[in-house]
Amino acid sequence: FMDDPGAETQQQQQVQQQMEHAAAAAAAELASDLPSGGASAAALAAELGAAAMVECMETGEMPWGGACPIRRPSQESLTRQMRAALRSIWARAQDLGRAKFTGLALARMLAGLASPAVPASTWKGSSEWGRLAATDFRLMAEVGEQVVGEYWEQHQEAQAQAGQLRQRGAAA
Repeated sequence: FMDDPGAETQQQQQVQQQMEHAAAAAAAELASDLPSGGASAAALAAELGAAAMVECMETGEMPWGGACPIRRPSQESLTRQMRAALRSIWARAQDLGRAKFTGLALARMLAGLASPAVPASTWKGSSEWGRLAATDFRLMAEVGEQVVGEYWEQHQEAQAQAGQLRQRGAAA
């Protein structure tokens, strides 16, 4: 399965479609929560599509004038925020059996978007739920994958070191 390049490409396309769908949902949800200009953000997402939303975020302006309601922070800033969020929720995620808590799941939680991996009934009470709702979701998903991957690498290294120490202690 993983040796088949076609299957890998298909999987990448499915992930891309999921991210685009989640980004559109986040934009629509955000637009409904905005006190003014919400209809403009919803219209932009519906009429002009993802490319226009990206342009809006990059320029900071709507095509018809006014500020873009979606923020696109620097990758460094977003990485710091997502690392802090992951540290604050990791124990809870593991308690819930989310041993494979993914970057996409982290991004969905920070955007306040429920899914089977991130049910609103479980996470809505968290201070991290929806904290970055007005942030570019695609960027959050990309950074989330990086942050969660780094965490798992560090976690596995720490477990390996602890196992070595236990073996040394048992041998002594």
